[in-house]
Amino acid sequence: MKHTTLLASFVLLMVADKALAYRDGWTAENMMKMTDSCVSDILEPLRQGFEQKVVQKGNTSTEFPEEKLKPSITDFCACITFRAANAHDYQKVINDPGIVQAYATEAVKGGECKPSGLLGEIMHGK
Repeated sequence: MKHTTLLASFVLLMVADKALAYRDGWTAENMMKMTDSCVSDILEPLRQGFEQKVVQKGNTSTEFPEEKLKPSITDFCACITFRAANAHDYQKVINDPGIVQAYATEAVKGGECKPSGLLGEIMHGK
C-alpha cells in the first residue's frame, strides 16, 4: 500500500508539473526504486545501532521506532531523488553514486532536502 502511494505520488508529480523537466531515463518506477534503496540504506544502519544500544543497556523489550522514523527518511530520500532526476540523466546517476552522495551531504549540512521530522532530530542530536 505504501509503495503504491509513493509510486502514485511520483507519477502525479511527473505528469502534473511540467516545470519539473526530468532528465533522460527517469520514470516514476525507477524514482521509487531509488528512493526505496535510499530509505533502506539509512534505515538498516539506524536499526542496527539501535539494537546494539538496546542490548548494551539490557532493555531488550524496547522496539525500533521504524513506523515513526520511516516517513522522514522517505521524505529526505525522495527529495534527493527529485534533485538527481532534475539535474542528471538516470544512467549517469546509476553509474556515479557520488552524485546522490553529494546531494545527501549538502542536505545533512542544512542545504536543500535538509532532514526533518524524527530523522532531523536524530541527526541533530535532539
